Amino acid sequence: MVTITVSEYFEEGGADEYATLRVESDAFCPDFTAVLAEIRSETQWVTVVPAGDDAISVRIAASKIRSPRVRQELEGIITSLSRREESQRRSGESVHENNRVLDHLVISLSDDGTDRADRTDRTDRKDGKDDISVVSRMMSSGAEVPKGHKWYDTAIAKNPNDAMAWNAKGEAMAAAGRTSEAKECFTLAVEIDPAYTDAKYNLNHVGGMGRVG
Repeated sequence: MVTITVSEYFEEGGADEYATLRVESDAFCPDFTAVLAEIRSETQWVTVVPAGDDAISVRIAASKIRSPRVRQELEGIITSLSRREESQRRSGESVHENNRVLDHLVISLSDDGTDRADRTDRTDRKDGKDDISVVSRMMSSGAEVPKGHKWYDTAIAKNPNDAMAWNAKGEAMAAAGRTSEAKECFTLAVEIDPAYTDAKYNLNHVGGMGRVG
């Protein structure tokens, strides 16, 4: 989150005075130097200097404080940092989701040699580590999924606690314009796995996921 505070005010309002703003953001990590250089390249009416590992100081001359360019440059700084934070957040979510799929693959491969009766009690559990996903079995076996095949229904039938399958079904329902059913699916996915970021995003935006065209 980008935060901006006044760290130094004007004292007398003389033309040679400066006020200073402190701008903090997670976007400065891990490459503070590159972010600072980018901000400096886009500012001319304010002076930008480092203020720690996750903050900068923005100095504003009293002679320029009333210029619209000052406001534009400050807005530009905040917008740039906010976009970087959003990009980092989405990157983190992507890594998390990729690791979820990896876990599904490893679990399915590990269970291929066990007797189905031995894992009956495990498929009823709600912790994601022991869920057996039909999708991961298809992926690990290299089997071709028939066109139009609703794999998520098969997955849910075999394991009602497969959050990934519920989320996929919700996306299919939303694409078909069946918003109410999509919401139910996303809700179930989040209830099964509260850390499932894709399902939470879909649940919050299901109203805008309807059929196009």
